[in-house]
Amino acid sequence: MSQRSPTFDASLHQPVPLWRDVRVLTLVAQIIFAVLVVSVGIALLNNMLTALRSAGITPNADFLQRTAGFELLEGPAFSREDTFADAFRVAVVNTLRVVSVGLVLTTILGVVIGIARLSSNWLVRHIALVYIEALQNTPLLVQLYFIYLGVFLALPNLRDGPIELPGPVYLSNRGLVTPGVVFTETASIWFLYVIVGLVAASFVWYARTRAAERAGHPPTGRLAPAVATVAVLAAVGWLAVGAPPITFSLPVPDMRELPTGEVVVRRVEGGDTLTPEFSALLLGLVIYTAAFIAEVVRAGVQAVPYGQIEAARAQGFSYFQTLQLIVLPQALRIIIPPLGNQYLNLAKNSSLAIAIGFPDVFSVSNTIANQSGQSVTMLLPHHGELPHDEPDDLRRDQLHQPADADQGAVRMSDRYVYVETAPPEARKPPATEVGALGWMRKNLFGTWYDALLTLVFAFLIVYAAVGLLNWVVGAANWDVVVNNLRLFGSGRYPADQVGRVTAVTLIVTALSGLAWGLWGRMSRVTQILWGTGLVMLLIAPAFASLFPIPPIYAAPTAGTSSPLAPLIFVGGENQSLHLTFTPVTRETETPKGFIGGASRTAWGEYTRTALEPEQADDLTATVWIAEASAPDRPLVTLTVTSGGEAESAEITLPAASWYVIQSAVEGASGAAWLKIEGVPPMRSSTSAQAEYEQVYGPPPATIDGERPHRLDIAWLRFVGTRNLSDFVAVVVGPFAAEVNRLALVVSLVVVVSYWVGMAAGRINEKLSRRLAVAAWLVSFPVTMLILRGLDGSEALPVVGTDRWGGLLLTLVLAVVGIVAAFPIGVLAALGRRSRLPAVRIICTFYIEFVRGVPLVTVIWAANVMVPLMEPRLASVDSVIRAMVGMTLFTGAYLAEVVRGGLQAIPRGQEEAARALGMNAVVMTVLIVLPQALRAVIPAIAGLFIALFKDTSLVVIIGLLELLGIARTVISQPEYVGTQREAFVFIAVIYFVFSYAMSSASRRLEASGAGAARKL
Repeated sequence: MSQRSPTFDASLHQPVPLWRDVRVLTLVAQIIFAVLVVSVGIALLNNMLTALRSAGITPNADFLQRTAGFELLEGPAFSREDTFADAFRVAVVNTLRVVSVGLVLTTILGVVIGIARLSSNWLVRHIALVYIEALQNTPLLVQLYFIYLGVFLALPNLRDGPIELPGPVYLSNRGLVTPGVVFTETASIWFLYVIVGLVAASFVWYARTRAAERAGHPPTGRLAPAVATVAVLAAVGWLAVGAPPITFSLPVPDMRELPTGEVVVRRVEGGDTLTPEFSALLLGLVIYTAAFIAEVVRAGVQAVPYGQIEAARAQGFSYFQTLQLIVLPQALRIIIPPLGNQYLNLAKNSSLAIAIGFPDVFSVSNTIANQSGQSVTMLLPHHGELPHDEPDDLRRDQLHQPADADQGAVRMSDRYVYVETAPPEARKPPATEVGALGWMRKNLFGTWYDALLTLVFAFLIVYAAVGLLNWVVGAANWDVVVNNLRLFGSGRYPADQVGRVTAVTLIVTALSGLAWGLWGRMSRVTQILWGTGLVMLLIAPAFASLFPIPPIYAAPTAGTSSPLAPLIFVGGENQSLHLTFTPVTRETETPKGFIGGASRTAWGEYTRTALEPEQADDLTATVWIAEASAPDRPLVTLTVTSGGEAESAEITLPAASWYVIQSAVEGASGAAWLKIEGVPPMRSSTSAQAEYEQVYGPPPATIDGERPHRLDIAWLRFVGTRNLSDFVAVVVGPFAAEVNRLALVVSLVVVVSYWVGMAAGRINEKLSRRLAVAAWLVSFPVTMLILRGLDGSEALPVVGTDRWGGLLLTLVLAVVGIVAAFPIGVLAALGRRSRLPAVRIICTFYIEFVRGVPLVTVIWAANVMVPLMEPRLASVDSVIRAMVGMTLFTGAYLAEVVRGGLQAIPRGQEEAARALGMNAVVMTVLIVLPQALRAVIPAIAGLFIALFKDTSLVVIIGLLELLGIARTVISQPEYVGTQREAFVFIAVIYFVFSYAMSSASRRLEASGAGAARKL
């Protein structure tokens, strides 16, 4: 049978038209994309250059040769006559000093904390955990402000006497003075001996290692001979050069005697001085970065198979030998890549030096830009080393990982089997092996060094806890928090529009409770803690009223420019007051209790400008209390004279009304204290004032033509050391009274929405979750509309973003950054993995360029360059510009996180999707992205937490978010010296929100939405 040859059908092999050719379409798409990106970039660059030329500024480097005109007090010698280039070199040296020393110290501290996190001692392990959680969940900038303002600048000054430590080391608010090292002329020759010693020590190390390998035992005993080699050659060189190559300069206080006979320290001569700015920046960077390095070390150590440790113990290795020879060498392969990222973060975070006045690269560049107008040119040096991915190194490390988790473990042989002929007699375990004693022996006193660590750390914990409690209850001035809760909450948002902020809070709270009910469950422990806290908050004002209120003092003072204005307060019917009017001398100490601002000013002025002690005071002071509606009819009058006796009176108020305290002072000098007992300080919030007016009527605007002061906690200040009853009555009660109503409403909304979510989930879980997601998406524009308002609307008048502040602005910046950065990050990650070269190159450039720049630089660039690139955006306020910068920065980091998740998806998933006929878009949206995002939930949550903390950086451009409000509040005269209290309060707020976000991510990861499949 003959076989026919196939015939050629020309109709089946027609060329594909160009408009349908995939190769042509992809090429055209790349060209269009590249042209659009380049066109937009050229347009923005042209606008920026045009704006600079119109301002008479030409971007170049010629300005660096101009005279600086400012001084730098840190680093190499620099004067006002030096150039901008010299200033920049000094800034580079300062930055390198901080970064180089910081890298060494933070590595040591991070490794120690990471090893302590894995300690078998329960106390040491949990102390390390508290350290890590506390520092990771609070912003670095807040920590820097606390260390600089609350620690270093709060140290005693030289006049009062510096703190002398062994060394000798002198610590004051001017810095830390330590013994200095001075190199003589023979130092260079001696260093040659040291270098030869190091080379010889390396040969000794190598020889000992090879000898141990040939003998077949671990290479131990290498360190001591190597160190001895270096020491011997260094000692020989020291003797050979003749004169000592190194000498020490010890600090010596320069004492001065005042005319009064008092001897004070004028300065400390000699030694090396570490300024407060350098010390605060270095300490802040070290302790903050060490918390992250500790987690990197812990993860690397835990990645080593436990069988390796068991095998080492079976070979007789000690704990430290196992750690040094077995665990750390293997863990280093895992630790080094993320450790490099933390080193980069430390270097970039050094740009926060501008916040405390340390002249680093960013700070000096900012100053040069302000002096020269070359803000665009000075942005270029801020780009640090770009982070690089090292897939080859990672694959090489994976080759050395054991193929099986049990590889290297010691296995018991099954060659011999021993069988018990009869069961052993049942016996009770020893008392020291079970119960509380057994737990303590296992977790706290297992070995002699465990017992020593337990005793040392227990002492330190008790000592620190007692000191902290004494400070919180007795010494801290929490008026800065209680009196400014509204400022911390909403900043300069208009007081009559704060209800809109409350409405937004309730909307977000309701949606959060709904999501909690749909995707999670409220544990019994959470319910108990929440209920207990709410009950305590509600009963706190009533409980605080059981404790005596500290007295209020007013100081009628003669011979000052601050006369005491009338004071008004509210009093109830039959309320009893006890008054004591006492003349005082210049030696009288300020009493303990509430003192008004005017009284403090008058008393301070009187004591500063008082006449000679031997000259008698001339004072006649009278005070009287009357109803504000009839100030000329006093209920009681007290009069004292210099050298006279104190007068007291008991008064019962006739009605619920406003009352006024007035005073009249005659004489050239003198002062008296009026002590008022039985009058609780009035609350100063808007809601509290409305309550007072509803019960007692409107307060008088003037008394005899003078504007009176209210005896409220916004004007009064507690002076002296509190005891526990004072703390409850003065701090706990007023604070709870301010927040308990909002806390009750929020709790009710959360509980109701939580149960609604649970009920909806039982009815139709899939539909309910989709509706909840839609509600969250709709709530974003709705809440923004409520907060901003509508043009021309009376119900919702416009409140510009420049009036937003406090926690409100912090949350808005974080939410906008998260919502806007998420699609940018996903698209950039997909673009970086695209097969289209133009798309891949542009996305890679965006990601790597932004990741190599500190966030503070990005925010500053957005604030400076956005108006230059687009003149029509010049009217956009700083809040929107900060949002743009934070969004672009977070999007770049998120892109790398998402790219890591995309690379973790097996290629079989994509092949199966293509086999089912899915195109690239459908496959990416329905198959690849859901799995990739689920795999990187912890990393995404960590990035969002970092964004929430980094909102504190906008204070650099003058925005009054939570940290900015705190700085504004403590700059008020009545709150001078309250830096620690303000920063501790906002640090607690940051910690609560960050820890809540972290807990939510862990629950999401463990739930069906985020759990990876168990193999």
